[in-house]
Amino acid sequence: MLAARLLTLFSAATMTLYAAANADSEVILFEDNFNYADGELPPHYWYEGRGEATVTEQRLLINSFDEGIASASTVWLNLELQGDLRIEFDAHVIDSKNGVNNVNFLLLFNDPTGKPLYETRREREDGAYGRYHCSEAVSSRLCSKRALQGLILTYVAGDRTESARFRLRAAPGARLVAENYTFESNQAKTYSIEIVKKGDLIQYSVDGEVQLSGRVDAALGEPEAGYVGFRTWATKLWIDRFKITRLAV
Repeated sequence: MLAARLLTLFSAATMTLYAAANADSEVILFEDNFNYADGELPPHYWYEGRGEATVTEQRLLINSFDEGIASASTVWLNLELQGDLRIEFDAHVIDSKNGVNNVNFLLLFNDPTGKPLYETRREREDGAYGRYHCSEAVSSRLCSKRALQGLILTYVAGDRTESARFRLRAAPGARLVAENYTFESNQAKTYSIEIVKKGDLIQYSVDGEVQLSGRVDAALGEPEAGYVGFRTWATKLWIDRFKITRLAV
């Protein structure tokens, strides 16, 4: 008989979820359809960037423009995760600069010192690129005080072909793990996205079709635990039907 105990604690500073269940069963760890009144983010999220993120018409609206100037935005879920996961959400680009249609996701990010990311959020207040995955190509003044660890999943309009570009990189250093040019990335269209982490395998699917697959290497520092977040640049988009499931072993 399945025995499961879930206790979710929300506050502006922390969100902790405790789950106990049989290892051979899937467990929904988190689910959010954004059924809140229009306004600021619920307390189990926080925002980094020069644009804004709000709940609008029962969706998470992320606008990475600051007074019309293209900028970057990150919305974190204040919940530390680990193990094998399936992450699902709908994404819909409303507008973007030069049609970049930037829909990125930060997977299992953590601070190697063990500090919760919420405690170091002021270091990333402007949402600049290097705060999350600093590399040799980024000026050191734009880098976080500590090199964060995590996986960066990119889904944007292609820069070489008419196809969308999918990319999996590992931080720190933005090391390329996998890349693929395929499918599409259009405005005014809703895409159902699924990210699966199963052991060292990462898969990114859109509308039920796998578009990118890559294997990470724990020996090179790819994390087993951390936080997840929505990331975009020069794009206005909304997110809905956000769900995280722990997979069966």
